[in-house]
Amino acid sequence: PIYSLREPVKPSIPDAKALMLSLVDRSDTPENLSYYRIYRVYELLWRAASGGNEKSESGRLGPAISDMQSDLSKNRKIEYYATLCAMSESGFRKLFTKETGLSPIEYRNRLRLEEAGRLIATGEYSVEEAANAVGFNNFSFFCRSYKKHFGHTPKNRRTAV
Repeated sequence: PIYSLREPVKPSIPDAKALMLSLVDRSDTPENLSYYRIYRVYELLWRAASGGNEKSESGRLGPAISDMQSDLSKNRKIEYYATLCAMSESGFRKLFTKETGLSPIEYRNRLRLEEAGRLIATGEYSVEEAANAVGFNNFSFFCRSYKKHFGHTPKNRRTAV
């Protein structure tokens, strides 16, 4: 499944107002003020991320999936996507694979292959130009991946469609 930010997850946090008001509480000592506020922001974000809504786990992947879809040519590391989702790298990999059935890199490559196929089909891009446009820097790897995904080489794209 492809997740979208069009259906945001809105968790219910019963004491969210109190948490927010605690961020501006001026009665703390100056030494503890910064750490206290950081802790309260962290607590609020943690509660929002684990808000009890059944979509919250899969919804956590939204920022990474949106980033992958919006800019296919970027070769970002898993660490970047995990940080976007406020998760550890291993936790991100496990949840991503559980929700999509693919590793993050396999998912991104599938998006790239689909877009490359579309570009080639327009006739405006050569196979190599399409591969470069979607972020495949290794042309040989692109051709092998394309054939594995579509069942034919990219040069046969026009005849196979």
